[in-house]
Amino acid sequence: MKSLKITCILCLAIVLLSCSKKDDAVTPASTSVMTAQVDGQAFTSEQATATYNKATKDLTLVGYNSVHMMGFTLVNFTGTSTIMLVDISKTGSTGNYIDVKTNTTFANKEGRTGTVTVTKFDGTVLEGTFSMKTYNTQQKREVVVTNGTFKVNVETI
Repeated sequence: MKSLKITCILCLAIVLLSCSKKDDAVTPASTSVMTAQVDGQAFTSEQATATYNKATKDLTLVGYNSVHMMGFTLVNFTGTSTIMLVDISKTGSTGNYIDVKTNTTFANKEGRTGTVTVTKFDGTVLEGTFSMKTYNTQQKREVVVTNGTFKVNVETI
């Protein structure tokens, strides 16, 4: 009986010592998030991703949920600054909004523009704010995105 007790205590000790906090830690869900007001209605992304291309210096950020998808591409992105989103007929950074349920795309066009202010970019995390006006020529309808925020993990390619 004494041998069995010692064996059980040793086994328990081995199990407890072999487990560390590092092994027990659960990998957290992505901390990437984008929020905004879309025509006055609240939007919070279910997923948000950003990709930075070192060669072209283009940064693309997209956030979406089951109702809305929005994003922008920043051309020649160099770091923290305020970037103008221009009409897609011009060369430069642009933004888009997609109504997911109807699969309708709205873009910076017909004179609609916006701004993105990047407050942090360290190569792995991108943070800032944005707003933009988008338009769909077939529906002759504008969608206004305001009070946008983002904090997104960045993949560099």
